[in-house]
Amino acid sequence: MKRPLICMLMFVLLLEIVYASEVFNGEVKDNVPFTVNDITHVARYYPSAKKVSMLAGTDRVLVSVEDCEDIGDLKYCIDSAAEGINEETGDPASTMQLRVLQSGPDIDIDRSISDDEPNLNEEVVVTVTLTNVGNERATNVNYEDKFPSSVKVSSTYYNVITNGVSWAGSLNVGASQVLTYKLRFQEFITYESAGEASFIFNNKVNKVKSSTTTFEVQKPYKISDSISAKSIDLGEEITYSLKMNNTDATQDLTINKVDITLPEGSVVSYRDMGLDAVGNKVSYSGKISGAGSKELSFRFKSSKVTQGKLVADVDLRVGTKSFSEKFEHDVGFGVSEIVPEITFSPETVKGGGELEIEAKITNNGEDTVSDISLDMTGDIVEPRGWRKLELEPGKKHYAFNKITNAPASDEEKTYFIKLSGSYARASGKTMKFEATKEVTVLPQEKLVEMSPVFKVDGKEVNVTLSIKNVAPYKISYVSLIDTFPKGFQAIAGSRDIDIEELGIGEERTAYSYVVKVPDDYKKDTFEITHIFNGLNKDEEKIMTEKKSTVVIGAAAGSGAGEDEEAAADVGEADNTTGEEGPVAAEEDGVEKPGIFSRMWRWIKGLFSKDPAEEDKFE
Repeated sequence: MKRPLICMLMFVLLLEIVYASEVFNGEVKDNVPFTVNDITHVARYYPSAKKVSMLAGTDRVLVSVEDCEDIGDLKYCIDSAAEGINEETGDPASTMQLRVLQSGPDIDIDRSISDDEPNLNEEVVVTVTLTNVGNERATNVNYEDKFPSSVKVSSTYYNVITNGVSWAGSLNVGASQVLTYKLRFQEFITYESAGEASFIFNNKVNKVKSSTTTFEVQKPYKISDSISAKSIDLGEEITYSLKMNNTDATQDLTINKVDITLPEGSVVSYRDMGLDAVGNKVSYSGKISGAGSKELSFRFKSSKVTQGKLVADVDLRVGTKSFSEKFEHDVGFGVSEIVPEITFSPETVKGGGELEIEAKITNNGEDTVSDISLDMTGDIVEPRGWRKLELEPGKKHYAFNKITNAPASDEEKTYFIKLSGSYARASGKTMKFEATKEVTVLPQEKLVEMSPVFKVDGKEVNVTLSIKNVAPYKISYVSLIDTFPKGFQAIAGSRDIDIEELGIGEERTAYSYVVKVPDDYKKDTFEITHIFNGLNKDEEKIMTEKKSTVVIGAAAGSGAGEDEEAAADVGEADNTTGEEGPVAAEEDGVEKPGIFSRMWRWIKGLFSKDPAEEDKFE
């Protein structure tokens, strides 16, 4: 009984010895590309087989969960996998914990810095340890660390050409090389720095970078500002303060000028001695002795609705060095702290094209705002309303935030979204806010005509859909599906079809099925959406919707059984989806849904649950 255990332990030990270098360790998701060693990878998990299809460039391998497989000189290990489904699209959304190991040498760079916020000309010590953490000797190892000309570098390994340090050599397995060098920053700069090592293995140059350090040379002063409020009622005061510290004990800090511009309509109601105020401008100039400080403060207000920016420009000098700083704040008197914003991307889109819509409100104030009422209306989204919302300072509430498909028609149209609402300030005053945004939708080429026929028999409706290609070319990869309101059920036939090709002028019956009206449905009509998608001559994916109103009237309620044919078209909407992302190669024997089958699941998902989105907070 001990022999298999010993063999297993030896196998694990051998695995760690042969593949000692870990080049990737993290979570990956179904059909979401990621990069290892500059090669694009895509993974897909098959829960029934407990295997992962791993595509590395053009190479593919199937990896069992809790097992490893080789592709070239890399070993792919799936430590765990969890099945998941994207609730919006119905597509697989599983996650996998992946480790990728590489055979051969590998260099680890440990780079420590004595001080990343030095003063001017202060000495900084950098210590670098290069270690071969691989399982083979590393030859042709080169290490470089470069700096701007304003940085003075002192080291045995100094390279005058790069103004940095260089080292070349070889490292046995587990061996290390320690490099030490000193830096003096001679200008006030902020500089991101990282060392880089390279080595050659299997005729390939491998590069490794250290972690990045941001050096920020400390200026001989510190300036901070504060504002008591950014949005208040008319007549109330805002206090603004600017504090300046001279951190150099040996020299004076000269304030050449401080110019503070207030929003138009603001007036200064109080100012400290030494501050000049003319109209909506406040200014100051003077000196601060070594290690001293100075604070400027004033109050301002407005008697009319005012919105704009407070801008403070500061020019200073220490010795022969000049500096400038700038501070900005959005300020409002008698305006809403809740700011609505609507974004269409792009703002002009082809009918059916991919359209990103974001409609949100943001609390731009300094305090939490409660009891917010918000309404969203428009002709491109379903109207919605929210009551008693609460937003902390800087937080957002999304009324709509998704990528969808623009509607289409035979002519150019403009659609809009409007956000409006109100809340009560602490003073009891009701504040209102409103924003409207438009998007232009360009006409889309019409490819097909869909002709539905309905026969009503009590609470059962027989639906037959015919389709005709009206484009001057054949249409490929055609698929059709019907959707209807939640609670309705197809009890016979088929409401979807795949057609490989539809010729010029070709007309055919797509499908026929029976849909049952729920017993508790009280309306005289209901709507069916016929959805077409296919590829045009440019192999662009086109999605077209045709909405039909089915009149059921008394027939559904009485169950008389008399046939009625009634269909009122309420318009068409052509929708074009974007390109699909990379999809991993499939495991033999495992059937993968086609592009349009997955699109159907997504479409059906939209109609099988409450269309209201969940509230999102950022």
